[in-house]
Amino acid sequence: MGDYPKLWKCTYRAWWIIFFALQLFLIVLMIGSLGSPKWVYTENDLYGYNDEYWRDVPDGSKFYSGNKFEGSLTMCKEGCDGSYSQLANDWCNYYDETDSDYDQSICAQFALLAWGSGAFIICEIIALISIVCWASAMGCYMCRTNCMWLTYCCSACMWVSHYIGLFLWIAFTGANFGQHCSKDPKDGERPEICTSDGSNLALFILLIIPFIVIFFCIIACKIQKSAGSHGFRKKIDEVTNNITVMAPYPGAVPYANPVIIPPPPPQYYMQNGVPAPQYPTPQYPAGNYVGDPNAFQSSYPPKS
Repeated sequence: MGDYPKLWKCTYRAWWIIFFALQLFLIVLMIGSLGSPKWVYTENDLYGYNDEYWRDVPDGSKFYSGNKFEGSLTMCKEGCDGSYSQLANDWCNYYDETDSDYDQSICAQFALLAWGSGAFIICEIIALISIVCWASAMGCYMCRTNCMWLTYCCSACMWVSHYIGLFLWIAFTGANFGQHCSKDPKDGERPEICTSDGSNLALFILLIIPFIVIFFCIIACKIQKSAGSHGFRKKIDEVTNNITVMAPYPGAVPYANPVIIPPPPPQYYMQNGVPAPQYPTPQYPAGNYVGDPNAFQSSYPPKS
């Protein structure tokens, strides 16, 4: 019987199960990051109220308090209410009427948060789809399909997509991870924004992805080199000698799987007192040759 192929004391299937678990771990982290209620907050004294000039906007858009502001990836949770795109539209329209530096800062903050969240969500969806395709390609390789190249492409796509998404979000929002966001904006500049749970989790994902992808590529390359491009088998096949079986008479066609019998000890085959080279001897039961069903060859070649 063959044995399960192993790499560093783990079977190939065990390595695949480990990477399936890591992929599921990444999916859970990414979904948790996207759904986190806390992504950003500010600690400045910026304050705005537009009820006098903009009476028909929702109540949540009528006020803004910088020292209370907290928000998720797409929504304001404290200090205001509503989605960033809605708040950006209301406050930027209000700024067009008042031309106030404070209102311009609030407009810029919500507009950039809306752009940043949109870019991150698109890239993160691509990353999640890449993980699913990566896992599917690994499953196909287990079924002996030549698709290992797809696992490398999908893992790299996931890596790049998450990096681009987070970097774009940081570039748009100007968020910093140093917890320093109490400076008041001047001349309509963008307010300082601090990161919170969701964005910190996205940063953690960014840090662990390279280790997972590089480790997978190392293991996958070793498995592919050992098992080939068409997938690994359940067990290592037993190795038999590749011998050429001669037909006992013209026109006879031997079956593909002859019985291999080990040769006798060397002393049974002597040539001038020297043991002759030995090879496994195929034995064919009756009917193993097409065209001669009554033939029985106890050994090959037949004795003269």
